[in-house]
Amino acid sequence: MLKQLFGRGQKPPAISKSGEPNPFVQLYRQGKVWAAEHKEEGRRVVISHGKVKLVGYYYSQGKDKTVVFVHGFGSSYLERLANAQLYYDRGFNILTVICRGHGESGGKYRTMGYKDSEDVVCWANYLARKEKQKQIILDGVSMGGAAVTAASGNSNLPKEVRGIVSDCAFSSIEEIIRFHLKKSLPFVPAFVILPLLDFVSQKKYGISLKHNSPIEQVKHATVPMLFIHGVDDTFVPYEMGRTLNLYCASKSSLASVKGAGHGEACLADPDGYADAIGTFLDEVLE
Repeated sequence: MLKQLFGRGQKPPAISKSGEPNPFVQLYRQGKVWAAEHKEEGRRVVISHGKVKLVGYYYSQGKDKTVVFVHGFGSSYLERLANAQLYYDRGFNILTVICRGHGESGGKYRTMGYKDSEDVVCWANYLARKEKQKQIILDGVSMGGAAVTAASGNSNLPKEVRGIVSDCAFSSIEEIIRFHLKKSLPFVPAFVILPLLDFVSQKKYGISLKHNSPIEQVKHATVPMLFIHGVDDTFVPYEMGRTLNLYCASKSSLASVKGAGHGEACLADPDGYADAIGTFLDEVLE
């Protein structure tokens, strides 16, 4: 299980285990089209966090506000560009980043948002200091949603970050493992397996299943947050989104999308999704 969680990422299959089209692949195809249409505006950006190289693609309109897109577990940065036009039409530059352990970025392992949240803070500081951006929005989905949620409580988050959009984030690595263990091994007590998994995870990957979690960090959030979660999400349960919103220390709201599974909110209700983000941006930006 840990190898599946923390091994380097691969592109998701076009068809999910349920036999339905994988929504992340649909978004990947849409994002690839958007990237091709805006190729002339884009450039590859490389920063480092510690000894890890982090790669992103920056599409600039010459403005002083940028959205940072953070992708999900085992996914591609191109998926996030499927929603780029929502921000682009409002004058935002677009930075879509590649999480560590994925694609062109370095890092031997994926970290399920654990270290990615600190990487997100590094990207935000890069934008504020090097690109002179005055207004920054963080927008993550799934594992990326967990990363931006955990970043909300980071004391190094620059003041230029004005808001965070977190779509279908899990509350902690421990809780998402507990949830799936209950589904796959219902007769094995989680309290027997989780301590062992946590020990091995810390020993081999340097990752705690409990610490630096979204639910822990959101209690110290300092910027407004919009949580989005599909009511029919069976991979990261809707209750996790409700819990994150409940414990958020800053001003926050939860957009519940009926009929949406994991990562499907923007597909199940594109107009409602766009309205929720638009309303949020109107509230948090000057």
